[in-house]
Amino acid sequence: MLLINLRRKVVNRSNGMFPASCVTMKKPMDDTTTKQRLDTLEATVADLKRRLDESGAEPRTKDWRRTFGMSANDPEFDAMIEAGKAYRKAQRWEDEFDAGAGH
Repeated sequence: MLLINLRRKVVNRSNGMFPASCVTMKKPMDDTTTKQRLDTLEATVADLKRRLDESGAEPRTKDWRRTFGMSANDPEFDAMIEAGKAYRKAQRWEDEFDAGAGH
């Protein structure tokens, strides 16, 4: 038995409670619903394209040179990098295996 809270917070199954986001509903969609959804999506994309063209905005190019060096001489950034290195080192299976080999 599967009951879904209307607020989609909890799903009650016979074996326990689960967040609704963990449950996949397998409801077959009929062709009408699929076609309606596709038509709506196509209309939305067309509207977004039209508005973008009307705005005259130039596409923004990403250039690595704009951001390169932004964190130079920043002690907080350096601390973040060191914390990341320590985390990755702690996650290495080989180090854990080598440490256990001496037993």
